[in-house]
Amino acid sequence: MKKAIRRPVPTQGVLEQLRLPLAELMRATLLDTVITAGSVEAIRILEEQRQALCGPKHAQTEGRQAYRYGYSPGSLVMGGRRVTLPRPRVRSLEGRELELPAWRQWSNEDPLEQRALAQMLLGVSTRGYAGSLEPLPAPLPERGKSRSAVYRLIEKHGIPRSSPR
Repeated sequence: MKKAIRRPVPTQGVLEQLRLPLAELMRATLLDTVITAGSVEAIRILEEQRQALCGPKHAQTEGRQAYRYGYSPGSLVMGGRRVTLPRPRVRSLEGRELELPAWRQWSNEDPLEQRALAQMLLGVSTRGYAGSLEPLPAPLPERGKSRSAVYRLIEKHGIPRSSPR
């Protein structure tokens, strides 16, 4: 007669431990996807606006209002920090720099200030601000999350520091 093999039944705690890495992986992947897709969509909108002013690329359009003038690095706020994206440049027929309407709107709105202020009111120190942010995908250069950058935002709004010097 054969012996019955007894296998241990996984407990609830073991099953939860097995699901936790998957949830963290999905969260990180979703965040990367959303930020990357948002960046691509922002660049697409800017290119559409540039095409409306300049006409199709490499086309000799008679009624165009402006010329393409390459790209320059520009920064927009994403996830509580400034992210550098290529900003399409446009010059008028007279040679003046024209600003694309979407870029003007996105640059004027600064959710970084509200994010930094909310973090400070919750008790996050200026030194710990960078650690409290969600990680960004690797290819996006970022700035505006250092202790001094956050401190300048706080000083601008006149919020007293929580710890004395």
